[in-house]
Order: sequence, then C-alpha cells, then structure tokens
Amino acid sequence: LATILTGDRKYVEHAAKIVTEYAATIGYYDMRTQLVCSAGEAKPLMAVALTYDWGYEYFTPEQRHKVRQYLLGVAKGTYDFYTEKPESSAQADALGGWVANWSALSFSTLGNACLAITGETSAPVRKWLNYAKFRAMQYGIFAIGDGGCFYEMPGYLAFGAGPLLIFMESYHTAGGEDLLTKSNFSKIPDFLPY
Repeated sequence: LATILTGDRKYVEHAAKIVTEYAATIGYYDMRTQLVCSAGEAKPLMAVALTYDWGYEYFTPEQRHKVRQYLLGVAKGTYDFYTEKPESSAQADALGGWVANWSALSFSTLGNACLAITGETSAPVRKWLNYAKFRAMQYGIFAIGDGGCFYEMPGYLAFGAGPLLIFMESYHTAGGEDLLTKSNFSKIPDFLPY
C-alpha cells in the first residue's frame, strides 16, 4: 500500500521479502488436520494474499513461486479438511458442529488463498473458491440473524467474520457476485446501532 501511495518500490520489495519468508513456514498438512489451523492462519494469510495481489509485479519469479506454493498448500489443505473423511475425532467434531468465529476465519483462509492464485496453477482453485463462496453464504444464514444480529456478539463479528468480509468484498472486486448484499451480512449495519 505504501508503494501504491508513494510510488517508492522499497516498501513493496521489503513486503515481498517478508511475505516470501513467512510463506516458507506453513503448508498443506498444517491446514488439513484441524479447524483451528486454518482459522488461525486467516489473518496472516489475508495479509499475504493482499500483498501478493497488490504487489505482484514487484515480486521476483522465485518469490512468486514460493508464495504461490504456500497459498496453494493452504487452500488445498483447508478444502481437504472440509471434504475428505475425518482423520480424528477432533476433526469430526469440528465438521459436525458449528464454531461460528473459527468457521468464518477458516472459510476466509480458503477464499482469500484461492482468489490470490486463480489462473496461476492447474490445481482446481475455481472449485475450491466456489466452495469458500458457498460456505461464506451459508455462514451468512447460520451466524447472522434475519435482522442483522451477529449471534456471537459484535466483538466476535470483528474477530471472526472480519477476514470473511474482506474475502467477500475481494471476490466482488475480482468480478464475482456481491455476496455481502445477497446475505444477512447486508443487515448488520441496521443491528449494530441497537
């Protein structure tokens, strides 16, 4: 963002270095095994995905490759967590229940990772992105009431749903449909003043 505002490349080059180093720390297996992993990765991944997207032209080919592999591993691991047979009772419990704030974080991890690498890999990123979109819309029904109330209180709206809102807006900005206005998310501003 600093490079976009100032035109000075040093900011984005430094951001690319940080993002690339971070991308080497987490991968597929981390996301595949527990809901808390993909939920915990939501905010750092959001920062990586936005940096990768906004600063793409400033990344070296080697940096792009490393970040793309990280995003791909996280997306595939998160998708597999939801769609493959559970490996543990903790995973089965997470899939069987609803953990509103963690689920929102996890869905945003999947969606933001997919948005950042769409068109850059032969992996089924579109399929994963559609799944993230479906789960985001589902979240807008189960976690947010018809009148816009967030069932886990406004504090958790910012904590858990924040990255999901950014995913939904990024999806729309990238040419997708406006998920925010097609769900109960659109009614949150009506509820918050109360």
